[in-house]
Amino acid sequence: MLSSVKEVNKAVVVKRFLRHIAISFACIACSGCATVMHGTTQEVTITTNPPEAIVSDGTNSITTPGTLKLKRNRDHILTISKPGYATETVQLTHVVSGAVAGNLLVGGLAGWGIDAISGAQWRLIPEAVSVTLKNDPCGGEAAIATPVSEQPQETDSQG
Repeated sequence: MLSSVKEVNKAVVVKRFLRHIAISFACIACSGCATVMHGTTQEVTITTNPPEAIVSDGTNSITTPGTLKLKRNRDHILTISKPGYATETVQLTHVVSGAVAGNLLVGGLAGWGIDAISGAQWRLIPEAVSVTLKNDPCGGEAAIATPVSEQPQETDSQG
């Protein structure tokens, strides 16, 4: 009789353990992978030459070099200005993050839905911005700055 009580207790312990694992898996599956992995905001590093320019996204502003914390779920236009230099603008575009594919495999539609609602399914590009300001003592027209990854490479013309 004692051995049957021990077997019943083992069965109860195993059932509880499996229930805890199932609940843990359900919680993980229902949370968005991108929300957990990288959140709903992204830090974008901004450098300028010369430094100490003011960068604004319309809500927040920093002095370069610095980092802006921006929501992932929309595009942003950064305005970069410094007295004596032409004002530059840079557009950050939100694109679907690679975390969405993993989320669909592990978390299913529920996990993807959470990421879509929270905005965590997106990432901003470019992820870092570097701008060389053009000298303009008169404060001329704004020019569009090209992200570092898209700037043409200089070539030696002497061959």
